[in-house]
Amino acid sequence: MTITVKTSIAKPAKSTVNVAASDSEKLIAALDKLKGWAKYTPNLSVTPKYGKDKKMSDCTIAAKPTTKVPKWSDYSRNTKDRQAEWDKMFPKLEKYLDNHHDKLTKAIEKAAKELEKEDFEKSDFDKWWKTKKTELEDVSKDYASKTSDGTSEGVSLDVIDPDPVEVATDIKSPSTTQYAVSGKSIKGVYDALAKRKFWGRYRSNGSAKMEFAYDGCLKKITVKAAPVITMPKWAEYSKMTKEQKAEWDKMWGLLNTHENNHHDIFTKGMKTLLDNIEPLKQKEANTYWTDENKTIQDAQDTYDTSSAHGVNEGVSLDASVDP
Repeated sequence: MTITVKTSIAKPAKSTVNVAASDSEKLIAALDKLKGWAKYTPNLSVTPKYGKDKKMSDCTIAAKPTTKVPKWSDYSRNTKDRQAEWDKMFPKLEKYLDNHHDKLTKAIEKAAKELEKEDFEKSDFDKWWKTKKTELEDVSKDYASKTSDGTSEGVSLDVIDPDPVEVATDIKSPSTTQYAVSGKSIKGVYDALAKRKFWGRYRSNGSAKMEFAYDGCLKKITVKAAPVITMPKWAEYSKMTKEQKAEWDKMWGLLNTHENNHHDIFTKGMKTLLDNIEPLKQKEANTYWTDENKTIQDAQDTYDTSSAHGVNEGVSLDASVDP
């Protein structure tokens, strides 16, 4: 007696599981905790019918599969490159689940043809179905194992580094402020200057505004600076002789050049800082800013030492021009 066998295989019902992660490494770790980035469950059942002779006459083998796929809840807040990597992976994950369904469908159809040829009473069928159900469930398990949960079919993610840091600068040319110094001769004004801690001074007045991305890495840094050069103004200059004025002007020009050299050191150091900046976390970014500014200051100090604050570059006053 031939058994009439039907199959009823539903389209998989899809559900999602939220995965929160602010960067690629955390996303991969969160997915790995799922023990399979996507899951396919066959949910098999049978509906047998028996005749008066206790023999099976009809049977429906059914499957109501379910799938579970990850939903990256932080997708929209991540970088475009990380989104692109997810978008490349996800269709392969869906194809992987489709393959699960195709393999189960074929295995059920094969089982149905086998059952058609049998001559089962209830006890015989129960034994057959117990074994066959395990075989059908193993189709999905074996495929998952063979493909390492889809990894060999492209269900994987590369670690995508943070975006390069966006850099903006607003470093102005130095402005000049003057302080009054008094002396009735070159010697007199020199003596007045010699009592001061400095003849000229440069201050960069630099600052940085840092913006951090969702993953906590530095996204943008804006450096602003409004440098100021402080220079002497000789109160009695207008009353001096031509020779005294020329001596003052020569010193003043060389001192101004010296202070502008400090500005060059600052701008070159800041360029190096920004050229080498990386998408660091906030604590590391602050440390980098502090350390690099110390390096710039060390260069300023070295320049002042080697030039004797400009003396070795001619910043001096010769009192022999006094009448």
